[in-house]
Order: sequence, then C-alpha cells, then structure tokens
Amino acid sequence: MQARCCRFSGDRPHFSPTIALNAQGTAAGSFCSDAQCDAVHAFLRAADGTMTVVDAPGDNYATQLDAINAAGDTTGWTIPSDFSAQHGFVRTQQGTFATIDPPGSGFTSPFAINDPGAVAGNFCDPTFASCHGFVWISHR
Repeated sequence: MQARCCRFSGDRPHFSPTIALNAQGTAAGSFCSDAQCDAVHAFLRAADGTMTVVDAPGDNYATQLDAINAAGDTTGWTIPSDFSAQHGFVRTQQGTFATIDPPGSGFTSPFAINDPGAVAGNFCDPTFASCHGFVWISHR
C-alpha cells in the first residue's frame, strides 16, 4: 500500500486540525479568519484540492464541521456573535442547513453523521447542570 500526504492552508494560514474525512477524500474542519481569531469559519477540502468555506446562516462568531458522511453531508456547531449558546446543525452536500437543538439545550455538539443522515452528539442545558446524548434522524 502506498500513501501520500499533503499540507494545505492556501491563503488561510490559521487552520485548526482537520476534524473529519470521508471515503471520497473530502476533509472538514475550521480555521480562524486572522491571527486574533476574530471569526471562525468551517471548510471542506475536496480530494482534488478544491476548498469551500462553510458558514452557518445568521450572525455567527464561529462555524465548525465535526463529521462528514459518504454523500458529503456534514454536521457541526455554530456560536452566535453574542456567544449566547452553541447550536448544532446538519448541512447537506447541496448546502441546506437544518438546526439541531434538542429541547432545553444551550450547548449542542453533534459529532457523528452516518450515511443515511442520522446525527449523534451531546447537549447540555444553558448552565451545564445537566448534559445528555442525542440521536437526530432526518425526515427527508
């Protein structure tokens, strides 16, 4: 078996580690907009090197992608610019977002998506007094 490795940052030198990789070679993660990290954007890097910046809809400080399935659907979280919560989401390969916030959550952190599109993660109430796991199933 031969392996190859590559480094990528392009014109965005403030990358965090790549978080997820699917069988098609698409990598997902996030990067800071500048050295002060005034904003965090998610990215997808296709196997051919094409980079796509992903920002959840709304006025957000941060968007993070944590998992990607074979179809290119992703899941992750976003923090609004007022830092009031952390919201989970799923993003289809076509770019459609759906929010994942279980009832009573203030902090939602999805971390896995399977090929049919089910998402697993955890969430806590706004005071972190109570935390739970969840499974979100898409009704496409």
